[in-house]
Amino acid sequence: MKTIVIGFFSLVCCFCFSQEKFIYHENGLTQSVVVKLEGLSKDFIFKKAKEWYKKNKYPGKFFINTANRKKNFIRMKGFQFKYTFVEFENFTEYYDAEYVVEIHIDSESYSIFPKKLKFCPYEEHVDDDKSTLELLFFCNDIDIINGETVYIKKFGGAASLQQLIEVLFNTINKELENFIRTEAKKVNL
Repeated sequence: MKTIVIGFFSLVCCFCFSQEKFIYHENGLTQSVVVKLEGLSKDFIFKKAKEWYKKNKYPGKFFINTANRKKNFIRMKGFQFKYTFVEFENFTEYYDAEYVVEIHIDSESYSIFPKKLKFCPYEEHVDDDKSTLELLFFCNDIDIINGETVYIKKFGGAASLQQLIEVLFNTINKELENFIRTEAKKVNL
């Protein structure tokens, strides 16, 4: 009986802590995603994560707050311009996403943790002479655990906003994973 309980607990832990993608469930957003990269060392994964950052670093997309090789940890702040929008009768309100993720690197895997998310709205008005005017408003933090924000009604409710958040963090994770796997194939690892 003890073996069954221990086995069941291990199975539950593996399921809870090694999700393949971010999803919302009754307890909120998955806290982290673990990506298995069999045969790859901590150093290789760390090096390629930094290369991925550099490759994708164009003005305004990413910058690294912390990169600590000894602790195998990278903290990154990033931006997605015009991530989503809401259309009104005479203008469109766009929202840039500003986020922070932490990447914890182990041998043969990494874990990615979303830490912060803000939506920063601005409006684009097109005048009669076809010129565009952008008005920037204050950014608002989003509770990424449950998707709560002052903008929730504009996005069609919590479910729609939660889906936007899932897509954002899953896209970041998939881009990093694909880059590391492609680089590993190039050197036959």
